[in-house]
Amino acid sequence: LKFERTQYNEYKQFEEHKSDFNEICVISKNKSENFKTSIRKFETELFHK
Repeated sequence: LKFERTQYNEYKQFEEHKSDFNEICVISKNKSENFKTSIRKFETELFHK
């Protein structure tokens, strides 16, 4: 029983970290999207001058 409880606790911790990790991934994905958009704007401004 103690072993199962330990496994359960590890699983819960893993799930919590997984959601944190997903948030981090979403944030960095958004940052890279913003960066790409900025570069595109910059390129269009550059070529239209």
